[in-house]
Formats: sequence, structure tokens, C-alpha cells
Amino acid sequence: MKTPLKKKPGCRNANCPETKSCPLGRTIWLAVLCLAVWAVGPRASAQTPPVLDIQLYAGLSITAAVGTVYSVEYVADLAQTNNASAWRCLEFLQLPASPYLWADKSAPATGKRFYRVVVFAAPTNLVFIPPGTFRMGSPTNEVDWSDERPQTAVTISRGYWMGKYEVTQGEYQAVMGSNPS
Repeated sequence: MKTPLKKKPGCRNANCPETKSCPLGRTIWLAVLCLAVWAVGPRASAQTPPVLDIQLYAGLSITAAVGTVYSVEYVADLAQTNNASAWRCLEFLQLPASPYLWADKSAPATGKRFYRVVVFAAPTNLVFIPPGTFRMGSPTNEVDWSDERPQTAVTISRGYWMGKYEVTQGEYQAVMGSNPS
């Protein structure tokens, strides 16, 4: 003898509560499908979790007198730090701010370097040319211009020292060994 099926709440057809044509059956089937997709799919959230990202760089944080010119130097061997001739100058830096974060763009990827910053006492006959960009040449509206056109943007990437005065013939001959004039 067959047992009569009881009508389930929300189901219009008492004879087919288990089928997809039944609204309750469709709802249950849809819920199971959504649960399966949620369980298998990637997790997404409104907020991304915080990530700690450490950036290693070769450089220094310099706290010193702004405007002063410093020599940034390095040694590759920590045991040589007391040997004055072991230090190599990387660049001259006119400190723009204090503190200033300086990064070594020439550092090898796998090597180690130990840095120091030393005040550079320039000889009185030298001036420091800081890095930067300037325009060189004559503008087109200049009245008495020579052949210094067109104007060109020049960028100095590293600061350097230059003589304050023109080189005399005697100084040139002392260095070069001859005088072409």
C-alpha cells in the first residue's frame, strides 16, 4: 500500500514536492547550488587583508646641516672601516633637507656596502656644481646672440667640483707637459 504524500509548506502540488517544478524544490535546489559555488569559488571580501612588505635598499638617512656638501663614501669590508684609504667616494651631495633619505643607485644586488657621510672641505679655488636641470643656449628672442642656438635642457645627474677660475697657460703646461698656444 502506498503512503500518501503530505503537502509541504510553500508547495502547491502535494504530489511532487521533490521535483524541480515544485517552488520549494526549486528553492532548495538553488540554495544547494549557491552553497556549492560558494564553497568551491575563491574567497572575496570587501577589505583586502594587510600585507607586510619589507623593502631593502642600500642607503642612508642623513641628518645634518642643510646646504653643506658631503662626501658619501663606502667600503665593502667592515674590517677596513678604520683604514682611511679603503673608503671610496660614491658622490658629493649638497644636503637639500634634514633628515634626507639617500639611496645608492650603483649598489650591486648581492654585495654588501658599509657607508659613511663626511663633510667635504673644498679647496678655496673650487665650487660645487649641484645636480639639477638648466637651459643652455640663447633664446630665439635674444638680440645679440651668437651661434648658441637652439636652447637645450641639460641635466646634471651627480654634483661635481669645478675650478672657480680659468686655467692659466702655466697650470695647463704643468699638468699636460706642453703648451699648444
